[in-house]
Amino acid sequence: MNARQILIVFATGLLVSCAREDGDVPREPEKAAETAAQPTVTKTAEGILEYYPQDVKSVEAWLGHEFMVGETPIRPTEAVPAETLRKMVGRTVKIEGVWNSGQKWKQPPPTDDEAYLQNPTFPEGEIVIRGAGIEAASVLDVDQ
Repeated sequence: MNARQILIVFATGLLVSCAREDGDVPREPEKAAETAAQPTVTKTAEGILEYYPQDVKSVEAWLGHEFMVGETPIRPTEAVPAETLRKMVGRTVKIEGVWNSGQKWKQPPPTDDEAYLQNPTFPEGEIVIRGAGIEAASVLDVDQ
């Protein structure tokens, strides 16, 4: 085969692979299931609202749990912004919203890198979820 024939075979292969419907690439079944829409689960948390500022080093803040009601993280939204939640810190509240399952985080291998030193350490093999919590749709001040 000369260079021209090789080029034609290569170009034909590219055209055939690009001609698939909508450019879909076959996925593994478990990955396709992961990308499927998660059902929305409405949750309610009632208790004293606690605040863990993002500029203070704490495990709660690092995990994205800026606001907590007991053991339940609360995520500010457009409906209930962080400013509103900050005004209610220390009060007994009832917060309702959709549960956000967050994202899995994998601990990087130990290095002398400063970014690694900023991360809290977790037991090896433990699954760490960052950013999980109730996305606040409504908040009620129970103390009033």
